[in-house]
Amino acid sequence: MSRQIPKAKGKPLVGLLPEFIQDPFAYVKTIAAYGDMVDVSLGSMRFVYVFHPDFIEHILIKNRGNYPKGKIMRRTELIFGKGLVTAEGSAWKKQRKRMAASFSPKIIDAFADDIARITGEFLDGVKGNHNVGNDCMSLTLSIVLELLFGSDQSTHFDVIGNAFDELAHFFAASSEFFVQLPLWIPTPRNQRFKNAYEIMDKTVQRIIDERRQNTLHGSDLLSKILAESSNGELLQEDIIRDEVRTLMLAGHETTSLAIAFSLWFLSAEPERQEMLRAEINAVTGHGPVQGQHYSALSAIEKVVKEAIRILPPAPIFVRESIEDDQIGPYTVPAGTPLVLSPIRVQNDPRWFQAPECFNPERWSKDFKSSLHRFAYFPFGGGPRVCIGMRMAMLESVLVLAEYIRRFHITRNADSALDLQPSITLRIKSPLRLNFTPVS
Repeated sequence: MSRQIPKAKGKPLVGLLPEFIQDPFAYVKTIAAYGDMVDVSLGSMRFVYVFHPDFIEHILIKNRGNYPKGKIMRRTELIFGKGLVTAEGSAWKKQRKRMAASFSPKIIDAFADDIARITGEFLDGVKGNHNVGNDCMSLTLSIVLELLFGSDQSTHFDVIGNAFDELAHFFAASSEFFVQLPLWIPTPRNQRFKNAYEIMDKTVQRIIDERRQNTLHGSDLLSKILAESSNGELLQEDIIRDEVRTLMLAGHETTSLAIAFSLWFLSAEPERQEMLRAEINAVTGHGPVQGQHYSALSAIEKVVKEAIRILPPAPIFVRESIEDDQIGPYTVPAGTPLVLSPIRVQNDPRWFQAPECFNPERWSKDFKSSLHRFAYFPFGGGPRVCIGMRMAMLESVLVLAEYIRRFHITRNADSALDLQPSITLRIKSPLRLNFTPVS
């Protein structure tokens, strides 16, 4: 028998908006207590939160045609244009098919040695107390620029990094989520966004132009996009820019966060660091981590998996129903915006024992085989699962392993992880850790 989705209790007019703004993490726990689907009012907007893996599987796989990303996510087109993140329908299928060959395991794994090299060069400059959030963003952006686009990182690094930071701040503001002012309204925030976007767009075009002129090294992803544009399928220049921008931005922030969160959890566990360091040295022969070591670094992979279980860099995925549907016992009307919440589902004691505890050892083969496929979905799922998932894990494991091999990682008394949920789970204020070279 069909049931109405339970409604979370809130204040008149504003609903649970004050709770959401004050503490998004406590807010999610509060509404999850109502059940596996919850109808929530946030001011003038309503959302249905989905907390059960069966229901998430229905939305992302079993009846996925009824659940595109919807109106809420269209605002992100301001950054990604019609790239892979935002495209829908036949346009998305065409882009995904075009990109799939370039993200095959063989091609991605070939990046491993360069990732290890860039990481080693970067960590040569690390010692003492560092802002981990900034460091990880800088390192992953360097990797994206060199490997995916064949670009000299020193030429574009600061410009792209500063522009991206301004764009990310724009979307991280809670006011942006609820009051989406048209960009033509000359508010200071809108103007900063437009300036940053213009700088970013010109830089992306410059990268494309440089890559067209330099045909000596054609193994990067941008070369493949340009080759397809000149051999058969003629791509519009704005579509090429959208794809480049999407890969550049989506390809480094979430990986940066995965590494930063892993370092944060490890910084409280010196004994675990020692154990991991011994395992790494057994693999590398006490030398630098190299690409060939990746498959033997399963203990490091478990650390990353556990870090992004507790703190998924993409804390929510949004969909919207096209037609009425039945999900479990609940009727979902057409036009309902649905919020799928990895940050809650992956911390649910029904699926993870002592979910608040950082426990990489939980990721045994038996546990993974028994876990519902959508009790853990930091990269999404179904046909729209993150195309860069393998690249993100490869990069995170190699970078983290070299950090652990080189340094004792500790916290200060005032070290704190201050997070701001947005499109990603951004680090709000400087996250500082100590890096003492291993003797």
